[in-house]
This record gives sequence, structure tokens and C-alpha cells, in this order.
Amino acid sequence: MFPINPSSTVMFFLICLIAAIPTIASDIFVPSIPAITAFFNTHHDHVQLVISALLGSLTLSQFFYGFLSSAFGRKIPLIFGMVCILCGTLVCAYSETLTMLTWGFVLEGIGLGSCSLYRAMLRDCYAGMDFRQKSNIANIMITMIYPSAPMLGGYLQVFLGWQASFIFLAFLSAFGIVLLLFSEETNQHRSITQLSPTYIIKAYGLLLTHPPFIGYCLCVMMATTGYFAWIMTIPIYIIKNLHHSPDVLGTGMLVVCLLSVPIGGSINSRIIHSTPASSVLCSAWCALIISSPLPCVLFFYYGFHMSWVFFSMWLYFFFTSFLWSNLYAGAFSYFKELAGEAGALYSMAYSMGCFLATISVGYASEQNPYTFCTILVVVNILSLLFYRLFVLPSEQMVDVQ
Repeated sequence: MFPINPSSTVMFFLICLIAAIPTIASDIFVPSIPAITAFFNTHHDHVQLVISALLGSLTLSQFFYGFLSSAFGRKIPLIFGMVCILCGTLVCAYSETLTMLTWGFVLEGIGLGSCSLYRAMLRDCYAGMDFRQKSNIANIMITMIYPSAPMLGGYLQVFLGWQASFIFLAFLSAFGIVLLLFSEETNQHRSITQLSPTYIIKAYGLLLTHPPFIGYCLCVMMATTGYFAWIMTIPIYIIKNLHHSPDVLGTGMLVVCLLSVPIGGSINSRIIHSTPASSVLCSAWCALIISSPLPCVLFFYYGFHMSWVFFSMWLYFFFTSFLWSNLYAGAFSYFKELAGEAGALYSMAYSMGCFLATISVGYASEQNPYTFCTILVVVNILSLLFYRLFVLPSEQMVDVQ
């Protein structure tokens, strides 16, 4: 078998697969949350805290993958990460106690942290307009994965049980390991000297003291908090309160996402050529702030009903689709040679948003959406505030000499 060339279509597929695995891993078991809660005879708040262990370990591990990939390349850390995902998901699948499930999630999260390197791999393989085009295609493909994971998890739950989702992830990580073993290294500028404390402190110091980059990271953290809050909350509304089956939830989420994210992304790709990204982002946040209280109003008049729950989710996801690609492109436009480190910090911000969502929705009431809507309004106000405070006032290039 010939090695996978960095400029080949197969390599681009591998990059997209690496990018999609954390999304699948975080969303595929969402329809199974009630079943996992029942299996371990606990409360759904405890299960959400266990999930936060996955997100916490994922977030922290990404910091180390950044400079390790600069020193050893992307391939070796990714293979290590995929092995951790494989082992962690198998531990989860065969867990008999909540403690064992927690440790499986922690191991899986450590492995999932390596997937943040897909952004660095894109930067390694492509440049200029080609980089922008490939990044846009990758973002579109990844957004198509979002709705597919809960639907797949819903059907696996109905026909095979909650353990099947983890078995599926184990096979997916094994497939990724095989592809990586036959792929070429994309980082041609790796150097063991980049493991030195001096370089690590300098590289991360430049990024952490660069206001626009920090602003974009804070914005993506808030955007992810709002998005993942929907993902974590909707099973409570649809399955527990309205008594629909997990496959109905998964199918509904698929329809909602297919009618929101691709449409919004397509509109964004058209208007971004003639409209400043700052105007698009600020308009999207304003729309999200205005529309976030809608579930409270509909609940007040109609109580819980599947139609308005999915409609509110569609509206939120539609406006959020104007954020992802613009935040990503903005954050990665300030530096030239810090792809690994910047990708790690950006992914840490994304994962921290997921972690904040699991913590915050744990305090939301199951009987009404009032606290949940408050969370949505707050995160979008903070996003707009962070953007105006950190991004708009100053711009500069970052590079390590």
C-alpha cells in the first residue's frame, strides 16, 4: 500500500475524519442519557457530570498535543490519541459502575484531545486561497456530522442499547489508526528543540497575550456553550417530558440541523465576500440574543410541545451557523508558524465551552426552560462583549522567530 500523500484527496478525508471524531464522540450518546441514567440507577445530573469528565480531560490534553506535534509531528501524537480513544470507549462500553464509566470517559477525552491537530494539518497541507477553500469545505462537512451523530446514537440505543455507541466509536478510532499508519507526516518543520520550556513559554505567551486571538477563543467558547447546552437539554424535553423514543429525538435533530446549519453556512459563504466579517458576527449575536428567550414565551402559552422545541432549536442553530467559519478564519489569520499551538488553544476554548454547558445545564430546571434560556442569552451577550473588547480594537500578526 502506498503512503497517503499530504496533498491527496485521501489525506483531506483523513483530516475531516479526525475533525469529526470529537463531534461524534460528544453527541452520539446524547439520546442514551436517560438509558445510561437508568442503567446506573442514578440521576441525570450525575451522568452529565460524568460527561464533564470527558470534556475536562479533552480540554486539558489539547494543551500538550500542541507543542508535542511541533516537536514530533502530527502523526505520532494522533496515533497515540486514537489508541486512547479506542481503549477508553471499550472501557465505557463494558462499565458496570459509574466510577468505571468516568475513568473510561477520562481516557477517551485524553485521546480526543489529539484530534485538535486537524487544524494544524490543514495549515500544513494547504496555503493561500487553497487553504481557505479546503477549510471551508472541511467546516461544511463537519457541520453535516453534527446532526448525524445523535440520529445514529438514537437508532443504536433503540436496537442495540447505549453500549453500542461506544463500540461504534471504538471501530471508528481503529479505522483512523489504520489510515494514520499509512499516511505521511504533514509537519515538515518539526524540531525536537520545540520541546524546550523556553520555546513553549514563548509560543503560548505570544498567543495568550494577543488580544484578537484571545477574543476569538472566548467567542468560540461562548458559542459552543450555547450550542452544546441545546444538545444536552433537548433529550430532557423530548424523551423525559414528552415521552418520545431516542430515535425520534435523533431524527428530529437531524432534520433540524440539515435545515439550519447548511442553509446558514451557504448564506454566510455568499455574503462574506461583500460584507465585513465583523458585521456578520455582530448581527448573528444580536439575532441570537433576541431569539434565545423564545422557548420561554412558547412554553408559557403552550407548555412543552415537540414542534416549538425543535423550531426554537432550528432558529438558534441557523443563527449560530454564521459564527463558526468566521470565528475560525479570524482566529487563524494572525500568525504564520504557530498552527499546532494555536489549534490547541482554540480547541481548548471549544472544549471548555462544552464543559461549561454540561455544568450550567445541570442547574437548569427539567420542568421549564427559563434557566436554560437565561444561559443562552448570557453566553451570546458575553460573546458580543468579548468581540468588541478584544477583537475590534487591535489586530497584529503573531510569529515565532
